[in-house]
Amino acid sequence: MTFILFALGQLAMHCERLPSLPCGRKLELHTNDAEIGGRVWKAAPLLCAWLAEAQPEIEGASICELGAGTGAVGLYAAGLGATRVLLTDGSSRLVSLLRENAAVNSWARCSSIEVQQLTWGGDAVPEGCFDWVLGSDLTYDDEARALLCHTLHRLLANAAAKGHVTRALLAEEHGTPEPTSVDGLFRDADLDAFIATAEEHGLEIQPLGAAETGVEG
Repeated sequence: MTFILFALGQLAMHCERLPSLPCGRKLELHTNDAEIGGRVWKAAPLLCAWLAEAQPEIEGASICELGAGTGAVGLYAAGLGATRVLLTDGSSRLVSLLRENAAVNSWARCSSIEVQQLTWGGDAVPEGCFDWVLGSDLTYDDEARALLCHTLHRLLANAAAKGHVTRALLAEEHGTPEPTSVDGLFRDADLDAFIATAEEHGLEIQPLGAAETGVEG
């Protein structure tokens, strides 16, 4: 299995807010400061900027966002013309927040925006095949890495069994980078730990350069 890890450390860290959509509109997002995932963290705007550059790949696609929190990334993909967007999170309070944000941004050019509670690590994963599985700022938690990788593997394997290619794209904010880079990735201790966990679950990391859009996974 292959998924793509989009390393925030590869880019100039200047994108603090969600970019406007190509149509000129901006997402309206409610937040919940009582939950760690209830705000927009730094990797989400950069991932959205990448999606805007890759709009031909996103338009008409089916999207699943893991650990969606506010739903910023998935709803941005909906605004780019994704056909189906599924927003998932393990927190019931964040699932409620996702429903609020999906309703507020119902103008997005998307046939279907769904919300589902999803706990990583179980055998049950969302039904159907997705073209993209997206996530931002998901890899920092020591206890959650193996659970996340299990769910990623299940999603990719289920799609592969049906002859469908699903690409997974994760963005993370780096801690203090190591002085050297390996295989195109700026490394830090958390990223190294995540890469090791991913490999244990049969997942291969492919670094994604800032200028790449037509990515094969």
